[in-house]
Amino acid sequence: MKKLAVLLAFSLVGCNNMQNDRADYVVKGTSNEIRCPAPPADIVEILKKGDVDFSLKLNEIQKIALNSNIGTESKYEKIRDIDPQLQTIETVHYRLCVEYTNGTFTKDEYKEIIRGLPLYNHGPKGQPESSSAVSPNIDLPKKSPIAPGGTWIEDSLGLAVKVGGIGGVCLSPCKPLIKANIEIKTSSYIMPNYEAVAGSAIAFTYNNKTYKLTIEEIKTSPAYIVISVDEIKS
Repeated sequence: MKKLAVLLAFSLVGCNNMQNDRADYVVKGTSNEIRCPAPPADIVEILKKGDVDFSLKLNEIQKIALNSNIGTESKYEKIRDIDPQLQTIETVHYRLCVEYTNGTFTKDEYKEIIRGLPLYNHGPKGQPESSSAVSPNIDLPKKSPIAPGGTWIEDSLGLAVKVGGIGGVCLSPCKPLIKANIEIKTSSYIMPNYEAVAGSAIAFTYNNKTYKLTIEEIKTSPAYIVISVDEIKS
């Protein structure tokens, strides 16, 4: 069990050298353009230490999330009994996202599984969303330019994107790689320091639908990025 925990920790940090508390792990699979938000750095450190109790909690909570015979409210209660501080939730979310992008679940299966996790979109104190919530008709795909210091907010998707700095790094042999530092807030998670290149993409869910946010372009003169959002359909 300890060995498995160490291997998971390596997979979270060994494939990415960005200075980012929410560093992304690029998923290799049927949808390898999608990135799954990794757990916070402090949780990764726990995994690296091979904490057996923490690994057992992860496995138990993932089993609860995958159990289709348990209702959402019952899942929340069982998860809070095991992990009152909900330290494991982002790691379980990450695991399930990786499995989804590798084709383990269909989109509908993934959405239903994620509803069983008390993530940020479930209201105060991890209470489930009202089942009566209905998604408005949204004109997709959406595309928008954002300059440094600017914020794009799309309430109909529970999404906010704020651009920090834009700049380049030199790879060896020297070839400029332009990156943008972005803060992304969705109804499911927050990525406060996302370092993106053109073509980077993340998946997020809102009102039982799954979307992909893509960084279409990053320009330096003048400085701005172009983002697009579209629904991921089965």
